[in-house]
Amino acid sequence: MAMVAIAAFTFSGCSNEDIQIDKSLTIKVSPAGVVAPFTYEVNKGELTAVPDQSTLRLRLLIYNETGKMVFSKTESLKSYTGNLEATPNLPNGKYTLLCISDIVGTNNYEYWTLSNGNIGDDFSQLRISSVREENGTLRQGFVKNILGYECRQVVINESTQTLDLSMKPAGAVICVNFTGVKKFSSIDRLQLRTNQETDYVTFNAQGQLVFTSKRSQGTGLNGINTIFDPRVLTAKGNFVSYLFMPPTDITAAFIYRFDGESMAHYVGGTDRMTATLNSGDEYEALLDLDATNDITVDPVYSLTKRN
Repeated sequence: MAMVAIAAFTFSGCSNEDIQIDKSLTIKVSPAGVVAPFTYEVNKGELTAVPDQSTLRLRLLIYNETGKMVFSKTESLKSYTGNLEATPNLPNGKYTLLCISDIVGTNNYEYWTLSNGNIGDDFSQLRISSVREENGTLRQGFVKNILGYECRQVVINESTQTLDLSMKPAGAVICVNFTGVKKFSSIDRLQLRTNQETDYVTFNAQGQLVFTSKRSQGTGLNGINTIFDPRVLTAKGNFVSYLFMPPTDITAAFIYRFDGESMAHYVGGTDRMTATLNSGDEYEALLDLDATNDITVDPVYSLTKRN
């Protein structure tokens, strides 16, 4: 896969709120907001529910004024409606509270890894990295790749207060919806390709998330994608998956391949779909094969914002 690193993307992170709390601080973290913006589901619950045999990992990391981690707690939840509660005993001062959510599969099968995330580590060195397979390809869990976060700066004094933190999505989601895929029996591959994928996430000096992505060289579309063989489907011919993407501009296209061929082709010719993704956006990439008798020339695809 020919890829090159590109400039990082930043968006609003820590809010500079002067919240007065005390040493007996109680922190409650709710992850419900991570999936709340994603209101479009082809089948109810397939996007907003935690997948079977997986758990929602919720982490709270607290850093002091010098940027050193002084507290951490991890909770495993079965749904986005749960929460994490912590009662750290901290001296008066300024702190950065960081919450991170991700999905973990059976036997701690990860899609994101955290480095420099231990007590005493520096906030500026924290990195959240996409997990890659041995061949270098991105480990794709589709809805399991959704990453959430919240970052808040607080001031602790002698007043007692409970702090509620509501999390949000760290990127956008694309609902990839194939319909009528059983129509062409000679096709053995259908695929949506994009031009980039997230490599890792860090934080800048202002506490904002910074996505560093890999982008395909030239006009190639070798980034994050979804691929399947329509012949194995036993249903009427619909196939749905969801891609988690960084907040950035993307180029995408649907690909097909005829049985026995080694080369894939673009549906409808060479046209591409483009969009600018913001965190919390949800798009639908639709390929409607019921609307054509000639997949080689008809542009029966769309990329539409759904929320």
